[in-house]
Amino acid sequence: MFSAARDKSGRGASTMPLPAIMQDGKVVGHFSYNGRIWAEPSRLHFGPVQPQPIYDNRVN
Repeated sequence: MFSAARDKSGRGASTMPLPAIMQDGKVVGHFSYNGRIWAEPSRLHFGPVQPQPIYDNRVN
């Protein structure tokens, strides 16, 4: 659903809002532009440590 909304919006990675995934009123994940799900917003990923996604849409 996120990828379809992203594509329909016509926005690029730098302007697309990164929606939070909520459970019981708490943020439990964030979508990145590429459709993966992370524990922290993907725009905060920098430096030598590369976090692993909670969900990776490249893997079935």
